[in-house]
Amino acid sequence: MAFRYFNGVDLFAIDGLSHSTILSITSEIGPEGFNKFKTAKQFSSWLRLVPNNKVRGKDTQ
Repeated sequence: MAFRYFNGVDLFAIDGLSHSTILSITSEIGPEGFNKFKTAKQFSSWLRLVPNNKVRGKDTQ
């Protein structure tokens, strides 16, 4: 069902994704949700899978 829902993309081919994970993503972004993100990096960032690269404080060397 998910294969048809995502236009032939097999999300189960990604290691670590389960049925519940795919259902959660689908319920959050909707059927056209993946089209909202221009790149995979933007989608990963939205999922908070990308570390924050902001530097705080100052270097003391």
